[in-house]
Amino acid sequence: MDTRGQLSADLIFATLLIIIIMGSLVTIIADRMETVETTEELGNARMVAENVAEAVNKVYAGGNGHSLNITLPEDINGKNYSVTVNKDGVFVTIDGKKGKAYTAAKKVSNSFSLSNVDVVMQNNQSYTITNVKDPSTEEYWIVITSA
Repeated sequence: MDTRGQLSADLIFATLLIIIIMGSLVTIIADRMETVETTEELGNARMVAENVAEAVNKVYAGGNGHSLNITLPEDINGKNYSVTVNKDGVFVTIDGKKGKAYTAAKKVSNSFSLSNVDVVMQNNQSYTITNVKDPSTEEYWIVITSA
């Protein structure tokens, strides 16, 4: 019997098995790293939404005439994003995914004409958030304008 040939075949089989296992591990690790990056991105987007919601809630709780200035971050993990504020809350959109934070305000406008609209805020911009009382209805509005 040729033991040398048997040893070579075993070595080739073991090497092939190690290569297959390493290739599988690399694929799994790459997939996990992508998941971690996406989770970090969405977590940062959620933090932006929470910061805007906190500012809206502070202004709403402050009563008529109370206002705050906020500046949105330049980007989230190097990507552009947008923030939408409406009666349902604050939504951050990045790469087609949305994060949400709740607000107490139910009337949101982008001007002092007080029309209930979705206010879209862009990254790296400054905004003034103001609490305004509508004299005709006695309702409180959150007005978000560019600073």
